[in-house]
Amino acid sequence: MRLSALNVGFDPIFEGSGASEVCVDNISGRVIAKVLRKNFRKSDTPPLAGDPTQIKLATGWVRTINFEEVIEDMTVADINRIKMGNYD
Repeated sequence: MRLSALNVGFDPIFEGSGASEVCVDNISGRVIAKVLRKNFRKSDTPPLAGDPTQIKLATGWVRTINFEEVIEDMTVADINRIKMGNYD
């Protein structure tokens, strides 16, 4: 959330915790995101982490972009979907 907000020009500050947490834009003072109970999962999976070592050894694959660039690409794609009316 923080990286996406920064990518579109917000200065995000997180206030509260758990179900009461909100993200406020420090520039405008507006709430730009908040936790909604309706989006809670009934059960959650344990955190997953990938290790690319095996695929690197087998194929010589090397990543070409870093995590921050992935988030930026995803944010731009979401904004484009909203502009085209293709986002729920």
